[in-house]
Amino acid sequence: MNSMYENIQLLIVDDELDFLDTITERMELRGFVVTKAPNGEAALEAVKTKKYDIAILDLKMPGLDGKKVLEILKREHTNIEVVILTADGSSDVAEETSKLGAFCVITKPIDIEKLISVIILAYESRLKKDSGFLKQDFEIVS
Repeated sequence: MNSMYENIQLLIVDDELDFLDTITERMELRGFVVTKAPNGEAALEAVKTKKYDIAILDLKMPGLDGKKVLEILKREHTNIEVVILTADGSSDVAEETSKLGAFCVITKPIDIEKLISVIILAYESRLKKDSGFLKQDFEIVS
């Protein structure tokens, strides 16, 4: 287990269950502490009982989509950083989710090493917020 990641609490939300299982397993193998949620409703239930550092949200899901979950998370759990996953890497998506408080957007298919780098940056940003510093620049990772 990589001790650098073992205290980072991830919430991964995606309605594509095979993808959710795969990404969860890959993050756990790297030492992250992962909770998975198959939809937006389950994600909001999860944050009621546990504190997460980073939520990784699929943008397009039935029911509560990633944008709505992002909005609720940022309103009710201000220190959580949110990374959006989407097949649509347009600047409109980036702009909309940035305004709602997303840390960044990653386009699918994802590169696992890039995702890990973004998670580390998001975690550092979260720690700075806890220390009273402001969030750094928003970016699109594709």
